[in-house]
Formats: sequence, C-alpha cells, structure tokens
Amino acid sequence: MNQHNYDLSVYREALDKSNKVKSLLITSTVFICAMSLIIELIGLSGHRYEEYLSALAVLVVAFWVYWYLQIKPSNRSVDILQKSSEIYYTLEDKLRIIKEIEDAVLLFKKPDASLEDVSKFIAGKLNVFPRNHELRKFDVSRLNHETSLELFKISLSTFKADIQEKVSRKKVNIPEEFEKIDELENSTDRLVKLNNIATSRLKEEVEALSKRANVYIVIGSVITIGSGVLLYGAIQDMIGSSSGLSSPSHDVTLGANEILSISTRLSIVVFAEVFAFYYLRLYREIMANIKYYQNEITNIEMKILALHAVESGNCTESLKVLSEELAKTERNFVIDKGKTTIDLERTRLDSDVVTKSLESFTKVIKGVKS
Repeated sequence: MNQHNYDLSVYREALDKSNKVKSLLITSTVFICAMSLIIELIGLSGHRYEEYLSALAVLVVAFWVYWYLQIKPSNRSVDILQKSSEIYYTLEDKLRIIKEIEDAVLLFKKPDASLEDVSKFIAGKLNVFPRNHELRKFDVSRLNHETSLELFKISLSTFKADIQEKVSRKKVNIPEEFEKIDELENSTDRLVKLNNIATSRLKEEVEALSKRANVYIVIGSVITIGSGVLLYGAIQDMIGSSSGLSSPSHDVTLGANEILSISTRLSIVVFAEVFAFYYLRLYREIMANIKYYQNEITNIEMKILALHAVESGNCTESLKVLSEELAKTERNFVIDKGKTTIDLERTRLDSDVVTKSLESFTKVIKGVKS
C-alpha cells in the first residue's frame, strides 16, 4: 500500500468514526429533549429526574465540544475524499459512455422496458460529467416526464458535441504543440501538488485554531449573556425591595440580608465577566495566530508562483525581476532591534489597560473592606 492509499484509508476511517459519534450524540440530544418534555407533561418537576437530566445534558454538551474539536474531520480531509472518488476519463471514454447513455434514453420510448432499471443505469453513468456540470447531479426519476427527457437529451448532445470538437482538434493540431501544452500542464500539476504538500500542515493548523476560536467565542458570549441576565435580576430585586419598603413617612432602608444577597449576585456577575473576558481574549489571540499562519501560506504560494514563472521557459528580464519580487514576499514582517509595529503597540497598550484595571479593582476591594 502506497502513502496516498494509506492517507485515503486514514481519512475514511476518521470520517466513519466522526459520523458514528455524531449519530450517537444526536440520539442522546433527542433523548434528553424528549425526556424533559415528558417530565414537564407528566408533572414530575422538582424530582431528582430533572437533576439527572441536567447532569446528562451537561455531559452531552461536553461531548459535542469534544467531537467538534477532536473527532470531526477537517474540511481538507473531506475534500481529499471527494477528489479521490473522481474518475478521470479520456475523451474516447467519455464518448463511449455518452453513447451508452443515449442508447439507454431510447429505452424510455419502449413500453416493455423497466424504467427503474434504466434510471439506475443512467444514474451510474452520470459521473462522466464534470462536478460543476448541470447533469452531474441530475434527478433521473424526472426522465419519466417528456419535457425533462427532451431537456436531458439536449444537454447531453451539447456535451457530446464539445467532446467531439476536442477530439477533432487533437487529431488536426501539430504534435509539438500538444507536447508543449502537456509539458505546461504537467508543470502546473506538479507545482499545485507541491503547494498542497507545503501548505497542508499550515491549513490544518488554521482549521484547528478556527474550531477552538468558535468554541471560545460561544463560551464567552454565553457567560456574558448569563451575567447580564443575573445582573438584571439583581437590579430588579433591588428595585422591588426598595418599592416594598418605601412609604411617605419612612426612608427606604435595606436590611443586611438584602444587601448580602445583592452584593453576592454582583460578585458572581463580576467573577463571571472575568471568565468571559478571559475566553474572549483567547479568541482574539487565536485570530492573531490564524492571521500569522495565513500570511505564511501566502509567503509559500508567492515563492511557488515565482518558481512556476521561472519554469515557464520564456523567462524575460522583466519576468525575472517580477519572480524575484514574488520570492521576496514576506507578510509576517521581521522586526529589527529597537523597532516596533502597530500590532506590538496595540498588544502593549492592552496589557497596560488590563494591569491598570486590576489595580483599580484591587483598590476598590480594599476600600470596601476598610
């Protein structure tokens, strides 16, 4: 087994594992929702069933996050599997398969023909069309209708005419021209493969970081919204307490229990917001890392593009200068000693703001204690 086949088998195993775990998680989520609805309808609220379901729901959410970060295959893996399923036909093979489809279409006119078998036969031949062609994903069950059948035949004949034109040009043109075209196509294919190999690890890292960033932004947003709801409830309780105690002849005073309850809620809100700020800051740092990796991918692509320009054969002086400039591309700037950039200054300013905020918060706490 060569390396390519080994990679495809690994990608297929990862995709199968991801689909199985995803099906299990979907089943668990539906089960929890159904049990919650049943408990609500039966009237078992307040029992331990709700506690068990809450713990199970938290566990399922944790497994969803784990599946998203660790088990779900990357888009690159799915794209590789899709491309590996593609079958590349020669022009002669395409004409032969189109002829088979045309013969099968004629069977729709025969009353004793099995339309189901004919439809399955045609559906198995549709991979002869390119992925972006309108007939690639054509619904063959529509061929039972006269209009759909005629439109299918028109598109099929147009595609066949294009293939026949390419075959005729191939026979008429000079062999040397085809050799140059083949050499250029081989060079392009080789550089595309080189680019994929050189940037594959960086692209996988970018995708992994994007997943983590999505999780962090969701966690930070949920904590922020929850803190806002809790703060709103604390303020409403404060207003309700003051409204209940107010009278024309008495001043509004809050007891120790009310003050303790409100201060406890406010402390929880501040504590939760610190965690939300932490996750949102992680999200920002990850986005900066993603930008760095994307710049590295751009650097590699520019160097490979310069190599392709030099390999083209007709390398003029202006093309050499352009290739040199492309090879010198550096998106992640190297900073000399004693110099700085806008990003570094922004990071330093953010650190100063955080430090000053913590110092002010510490002074407030000390003032309250004293």
